[in-house]
Amino acid sequence: MLRQIEQNQIRRRSRDIEPTVPCRGRFSTQRGPKDRPTYRLWEYATWRARMRVWCNEIKAALLREDHDHCQPQTYKVIQAADCPIHSQSTWLHWWEGEAIPRPSHIAAAEKLVPRSSEILDLTEMSTCLSRHFFALDVLNTKFRLTGRPSDYRRAQADRLLTGLNEAWSSFLETSAPSKMSRHNVVNQTGYSAETLLECCEIPAQHEVWARQFGGNRARWALPPEAVYEHSWLEPLSIFRFLARLAGPECLQHPALIDLWAVDLASATLAVRALVESAGLRRPRNATIRMGLAGGMHLLAATTFSAPRSLLDRPETLRIARTVYGDKAETAIVNLHAAQDNYYSAFAEIGISEKGLRALNGTHWEKTWDGALSAARARI
Repeated sequence: MLRQIEQNQIRRRSRDIEPTVPCRGRFSTQRGPKDRPTYRLWEYATWRARMRVWCNEIKAALLREDHDHCQPQTYKVIQAADCPIHSQSTWLHWWEGEAIPRPSHIAAAEKLVPRSSEILDLTEMSTCLSRHFFALDVLNTKFRLTGRPSDYRRAQADRLLTGLNEAWSSFLETSAPSKMSRHNVVNQTGYSAETLLECCEIPAQHEVWARQFGGNRARWALPPEAVYEHSWLEPLSIFRFLARLAGPECLQHPALIDLWAVDLASATLAVRALVESAGLRRPRNATIRMGLAGGMHLLAATTFSAPRSLLDRPETLRIARTVYGDKAETAIVNLHAAQDNYYSAFAEIGISEKGLRALNGTHWEKTWDGALSAARARI
């Protein structure tokens, strides 16, 4: 009898306790996102930007000369013959990044624009733009469903550095990668490494070394002071290599400048993510303790994250002279070009400079709790 009374009391108490399974209702008091688009935005800050780029690729193929990358142009898109959907609300949800497309819709868009689905692949790093979206996600990670965000950021930053090394293997390997390799620069830009460096003269002795050590002439066309900064045993050295390219006058081809600018920005964010996730007591001052690489990082961060006017300040030139010596003025000019090309490359696919700065800026006071109201979550 006593056992039955105790069981009845337990049943009554259990009715008064809220269930541990999160409620899926709109006004649930449980903490955390309730729908897939919101959850994806909390984990991946670039989801809205990725969806905007994807929509612009579809829209450009459908509307051609009538395409406007700043406007959704819903009516024209829905009326187009090859449009993968027929719902205005669906298109607007895609445009605002408030939905996750169905696999059938992604497949239909892939037929219309080959390789367009790569921009929605959160692990893709075959182009400089996809690598930069990956870098922005690593930098902005404040929340993970499982595991520590700091551990995730360190692991993903290492993966990004590996991807950057592979992306520049056409210039750094003694033997050029095969034409079928996704990381061959031809598959990234449409130009061979030798075409991108046709302005660089190769000394006769370097021609001999190129034939003797694998035949990749592009490696020997680059300035030695940049190439010797890189080591395949140290993935982080790809940042020093890319930063050192600002000094010499080897960056002339527009496609090479675009590739270099965006990848230098990605490498800069990777270094910043590693510094911030290292658990240092004073992470803001960590780059000062990085030696010459710290000076490179200060200049790169000034180029891609700070107001444009900072590159023209006297103190910036003093840092450049410490890093680049008598090539400091050339480095500042090249960094200005990198800054312009960086923001222009994203503006052409529908991401404004303001939106990009919100993603790559410094948000020390933001936490994952305020991710949806933070500027970096908007475009």
